[in-house]
Amino acid sequence: MKIAILDTGIDITHPDFKEDQSASRINRRIKVPEDFLDPEGKAYDTCGHGTYCVGLLRRVAPEADIYVARVAKDFDSDLDPEVVAKVCLLLVRLPLLNFSGNHSCMQHRQR
Repeated sequence: MKIAILDTGIDITHPDFKEDQSASRINRRIKVPEDFLDPEGKAYDTCGHGTYCVGLLRRVAPEADIYVARVAKDFDSDLDPEVVAKVCLLLVRLPLLNFSGNHSCMQHRQR
C-alpha cells in the first residue's frame, strides 16, 4: 500500500523513524520526502504536525510505503492552492491521500 501525507513535512531524525534511517534506501518505508514550498528544501518539518502524522501511520500501517509532501509551513500560514493542486495531480495514483489542512484536493478541483 502507498500512502501520501500532504502536511508540514517530516523530521526524519525523529526516534520513531530509526528503522528508516538505518535501512537501505530500497527497504525504507518512508520514501524521499518532497518539498513543494522550497525546491531546494528537504521537506523538514519545523512544526511537528507532519512528523506526528507519519509516526501514527507507521504504527497502524507498518508495511505501507509512505510518501511525504511538504505543502504547509505551519498552522498559521495559508495554503497555496496552486501547490495543493500540483501535489494532487502528481499523487492521483495513490490510493490514500491524507491532507491535514483546511483544503482538500476535491475542494480545489471544484473551484
